[in-house]
Amino acid sequence: MSKRLTVELDYETTDRIVVLDLRDMYDDFCNDLEQRKNDLGCAIFEMDKDQDIKFIKKHLKAMRMILRFYGHDPKTESIQEYDSRYNRGS
Repeated sequence: MSKRLTVELDYETTDRIVVLDLRDMYDDFCNDLEQRKNDLGCAIFEMDKDQDIKFIKKHLKAMRMILRFYGHDPKTESIQEYDSRYNRGS
């Protein structure tokens, strides 16, 4: 027998979950990019290093655009700063 749990979340909590998850992915892609540039990482999208770097950058740009839509710019604000701002209710 399967059990089901229903949870209601307000918009702010849903937004926060999205931002925290996207920021985690953004940080992972930043690390992947640095490793790939230094021949330490493995291919993410393409075996060709230059093409792979190009695609990683393209995905980072898209993630940053989405994060900015939610009020967080990963280039100017740490996730701790965002979380602190969120917890203060700003």
